[in-house]
Amino acid sequence: MAKRVTYLEKAQLLKKHDGKCFYCGVVLEFGGDDYNRNPNWFSTDHKIPISKGGGNGDNVVAACRRCNCRKHTKTAEEFMAQMRQIANG
Repeated sequence: MAKRVTYLEKAQLLKKHDGKCFYCGVVLEFGGDDYNRNPNWFSTDHKIPISKGGGNGDNVVAACRRCNCRKHTKTAEEFMAQMRQIANG
């Protein structure tokens, strides 16, 4: 089982991704108390889900809650292909 992502690792992810979601590019928000209502809230996501053998390290990215929830147990590749398909109609 993968360890929890530390505060330092989260800060490094935000910096690495310029404060934006790895999947959709929205500017991530954090702090305050509106987590449950804010789809742009910062979260961490595993490009290869833990359920499919993924771990931490380079497999973890910064993601908005909306993308993290929509991706669910898909790999990053599967999710991004789905997003392109939706965008292209």
